[in-house]
Amino acid sequence: MSYNVHIDRDKELLLFQHILRGQRKENILLIEAPSGLGKTLLLLEYQRLASEANVPFAMLDLRYVGAAVSEILSTLCEEWAACPFQRFRRHIESFQDLAPQIDLHGVFQFGRPTIQIALNAPDEATRRERRRTLTHALITDLLEWLSGERRAVILIDTYNPDLATPALRQWVEGILLPHVRRSPNLVAVVAGQETPHPSAMWESACCRLHLSPLDNPDDWMEFVAAKSISVDRRTVSAFCHAHGGHPVQMAMRLDALRTWEGDL
Repeated sequence: MSYNVHIDRDKELLLFQHILRGQRKENILLIEAPSGLGKTLLLLEYQRLASEANVPFAMLDLRYVGAAVSEILSTLCEEWAACPFQRFRRHIESFQDLAPQIDLHGVFQFGRPTIQIALNAPDEATRRERRRTLTHALITDLLEWLSGERRAVILIDTYNPDLATPALRQWVEGILLPHVRRSPNLVAVVAGQETPHPSAMWESACCRLHLSPLDNPDDWMEFVAAKSISVDRRTVSAFCHAHGGHPVQMAMRLDALRTWEGDL
C-alpha cells in the first residue's frame, strides 16, 4: 500500500515544527501508541518537515537497524556521512589496543564490526563507559559540524518491548537522551509501543504524545477524495467503526475499494 495517506495529526505536526524551530524549551519528543495507529506515518511527516527546513536528520528503525548500540552508532555516522567525526574515530582507535589487526581505513564504510569490537570489553562497567564515551564524541563532533544555530534531528522508530533490550534501554535512557537534553541544537524523537521511562536526567526537556485513533469520517473523506475512491461518508464511517480508526488498516481497506472498483 502507498504510505502517501492523509493523516489528521495537525497538533503533533505543529508541536514538532515548534521544537524544530527552537520555539519550545523541549528538544525530546516521545510518541507512544499501539501498533497500527500511524507512528511511522507521523515520523515520515517529520522527515518531510525537517527536509523542507533544511535540517539534517537521521532515521533509525530498530526493525532493520537492530538493537545493538554499535549498529545504531554506525547508522548515525552513515546518515550524516558529511561529518568527519574526528573525535569519534580517535576514540575507536584508542579502544583497538587489544585488536591491532583491525584496519580502520574507511571505518564508516566497513566500520560496523570495528565499532562493535571497540565497544566490547570483558566487563559491563567498561562496556557502558565505552558506549558513553563514543556517544559523547559522536554528538560533540556532530554539533561542531552543524556549527552555530543549525539543528539536527534523530528519529528512532519501533522502540517496542520486543526490540528494546536492557542494553539498548540503558543507552537510550541513560546516555543518549541526557546528551540530547544538554544539546539544544539536537532534537530526538523516539516512537514505539512503549517509550523510555521518565528520568530526572532528561524529563524536563521532554514532550510525551499518546496517539489516538483517527476515527473521524470527515478526515478520511479527504483521503478518499485525494485517492479518487468512490465511497460515501456512511460507508467510511462504518470503516472507522470496524477498524477502530487505525490509519494503516483504514488506508489498506479503502485502497482495496479502489482496486475492487477497477475490476468492475
